[in-house]
This record gives sequence, structure tokens and C-alpha cells, in this order.
Amino acid sequence: MDGPVSVLITFLFPRIKGHFDTKGNLRKDAPFFKTSRPDLDKLCRSTLDGITNVLIKDDSQVVTLIATKQYANEGELPGALITINKL
Repeated sequence: MDGPVSVLITFLFPRIKGHFDTKGNLRKDAPFFKTSRPDLDKLCRSTLDGITNVLIKDDSQVVTLIATKQYANEGELPGALITINKL
């Protein structure tokens, strides 16, 4: 992809044991967002480097970047959901 692009990345992390009750159900007070390491800026940097020369020519083309770190919901696999739009 050539020219300016916007990138939306949602990083999904597996939930830890403490998020569940003794019956295996998600606790009501379990967090939605992940506020511990790794740092969001480092995740974005490595992801943009990874798509360079694959989906875009250079990560300098990214003029808008929206990123979120959150825990995966039931049925979701951990990983990154990436949307790229040409502007």
C-alpha cells in the first residue's frame, strides 16, 4: 500500500486466573483493559515494523494510529486485530 494510511490496532491478551471465580465464570469486577506491561507504544512499534514491506511500504506512511490493549473476551483468541485504511 502506498501513500498515507490510518491504522487501528486492538491488542488482545489472555485473561489471568484471578479474573475468574471458583466456578470458572468471569468475575464482575474483572478489568476490560490491560494496564500492565507490555507498553502500548512498544507493541505499536513492533507491529508497525512487522507490517512494513508486507502491507505498507514504510511505517512513516502511518498518519493516524489508534491502539488499545484489552483482555480477550470468551471465544476470542489473543493477538492483534489490525485495520489499515488508505487515506
